[in-house]
Order: sequence, then C-alpha cells, then structure tokens
Amino acid sequence: MARSYYSDWKNQDYSCPQCGWSGRGSELRQGGVYEVCVAECCPACGEELAVFTFPTLEEAFADWDRVPTRDRELLQFASQRHTTFEHAKLRAPDQLPDIPGAGPFVLVWDLLEVSKLESFTVIRCKDEIIWREPAVYQGEGRFEAIATILAERYGPRLLDLEPTAASELNLLGDKLSAEGVVQRARERIRAQSHRVEGEAKPQ
Repeated sequence: MARSYYSDWKNQDYSCPQCGWSGRGSELRQGGVYEVCVAECCPACGEELAVFTFPTLEEAFADWDRVPTRDRELLQFASQRHTTFEHAKLRAPDQLPDIPGAGPFVLVWDLLEVSKLESFTVIRCKDEIIWREPAVYQGEGRFEAIATILAERYGPRLLDLEPTAASELNLLGDKLSAEGVVQRARERIRAQSHRVEGEAKPQ
C-alpha cells in the first residue's frame, strides 16, 4: 500500500528481495514519477521497493513539520495559485458574453503565456477573447468542464471548441488518456449542434 511521500520512510530500513541489498530509505534511488505517486528503487539492482503518494495541499499543510524546507516555498506558491484559480475560474454560463448574430461559430481554446510563472487559458471567438482564466497544466478535465458550460451557454450555435497547437502541451501534458477526454468533449459539442452536410459555414 502506498504511503505519503512526507512520511518517515527515509529513516526506515528496506531490503531488496531481488538482490539482497539492505539499507535506509534515504539510500533508495528514485524510480518512476507518476501523476499522483513516485516509486523508490533498490540502488543496487533497480528493483521497485516502495511507492509513495504525493500529498494534497491540505495534507501537506496539515503535516507541515515533515515537509522539507526545499518544498515549502513551492507548496506555498501552489496554494496561492490554487486560491487564485478557484476565485477566477468559469463556473456558470451567465459569466459568458453574448456572441452577436444568429449563425453558427467555432470557439478556440488557446494558451496565453504572460511569463514563465503565469499563463492563462483563453477562449476566443475569431480574434475576440470571450473568457480568460489561469491555465491548469494537464488540464483535460478543465477542458471538459468548460466545454460543458460553453455548450449550455451557446447551444446548437456552437459547432466546436478547437485547441490550438500552442495550447496542446499544457492541455494534454504527458497523460495518455488526456487526448481522449478532449476529443469526447468536442464530440458532445458537435452532437449538440446538429450540424448536417451543407449547413452554413461558421461566421
């Protein structure tokens, strides 16, 4: 069973059933780093000996004395970003503006980088930004949520929500299932639009 990465594992004893090595957790070699956990391996043969989960922000602050000094600034920064995001994120259709006209249109999902530490997800209609919020790395879940709100706000006039090439790395990250989540969200928009062959092109 995985334990928290901020538990006392570095001071505990481990032994490798593969090659017979034994020693402290602090001697283990880091293995695979995944979305919610990290593996620690035998330094002699590479056998995976333990898996530790990354704590949530709430868990880290509740166990602050165990958090290494080098991680505290990063966690405080992440907490501030989370608070900012929760305050600024799109929550409801009535936060979105009207789009003039009666014809169908396509919206674009883009990434606006202000600095190395600050970037925004922007939703564009042609050249006009209709929504902006702090970007989330590996944000396929956020894409799905926003797509649902956009579809509710604009109904069958909305034909698609197209990610730009510039936004794809931040949107998909290294999660293999992310592209499928994005594509299914787009398919739901297209299904709602009831678009048929020969219908008027986007304005």
